[in-house]
Amino acid sequence: MKFDFTITIAVILALSAIISPIIVSIINNHYQLKLKRFENYELSKVKALETFTQYSGNYIASCTDSSYINFMNSLYGLLPYFKISNNDLNKFNKITNKSDVSSNIQNLTVKLSEQIKPMHQLSVKNKIRKPKSIAKN
Repeated sequence: MKFDFTITIAVILALSAIISPIIVSIINNHYQLKLKRFENYELSKVKALETFTQYSGNYIASCTDSSYINFMNSLYGLLPYFKISNNDLNKFNKITNKSDVSSNIQNLTVKLSEQIKPMHQLSVKNKIRKPKSIAKN
């Protein structure tokens, strides 16, 4: 029994032409899904920080029990998304006056804002680095 290599090669090429786009599509969709999940997570971080700043402003303005409850709920709503030290959390448990609250909120907001990636970095997977000799100039 003789094998005709031209037919064998043609069949292999036909199968690879069919299978290759399927594999590429599956891999691409997998990484697109990962990127979308990451973007959604970062957007949730931004929303949590916006909620915190809104309720903290309401609390500073009115200092009522309901605004304090909303403020504390929004503060603890940040915990799944941000790294907050126990020291920063304890500062809010020992609230004495409006200026202390305001300065603590301002300091915490600045720290948390640094933990949010800018939106233009979310779609870029790898940053292009300049060689050290060019970067120094």
